[in-house]
Amino acid sequence: MKNGRKEKIVGKKYNDEEPIWFLFLKLAFVFILLIIILIFTHTQDANADEASQNPYGEPFKIRATCYTWTGNRCANGSYPLQGLSVAGKSEWLGKCCIMYAVNEDGTIGDLIGIYDFTDTGYGMNVPDSDKGTIELGQSIDVYQDTLDGCWDWIEEYGDYVYIQVVSAEG
Repeated sequence: MKNGRKEKIVGKKYNDEEPIWFLFLKLAFVFILLIIILIFTHTQDANADEASQNPYGEPFKIRATCYTWTGNRCANGSYPLQGLSVAGKSEWLGKCCIMYAVNEDGTIGDLIGIYDFTDTGYGMNVPDSDKGTIELGQSIDVYQDTLDGCWDWIEEYGDYVYIQVVSAEG
């Protein structure tokens, strides 16, 4: 106090070190920093929730047919192998196919196997389209060494399966 009056604080130093506006600036900075940390933490929690879910997406139901030896190489240049080769739409070529049976009630059943999309194909005719069901991603074609193997596979698993298309090296 000077001359019995309170001295103005604005623009003056407190504790003989920093002006008071600098204190407010520091507080604002801390407040903004806290907001950024909260946003970052919330984003990390959301990402953790996504990561805890299935990283391959949910399996989807698709028509499954079988094909057998033709003597031709697959679209990837290899020969088809039973228990490994599946034909699908061209965007799936080189990806893995996790395949599940369909339960009687239509839900996802037991794991059939992990296959590779080694081939493409046409599939069945689709009305009003110049593409077939395989080209459109509406069906897959599972390779079997023999025609009897095709019939056995269809008898065991039926006309539909659930699959997940995974970008991975098989």
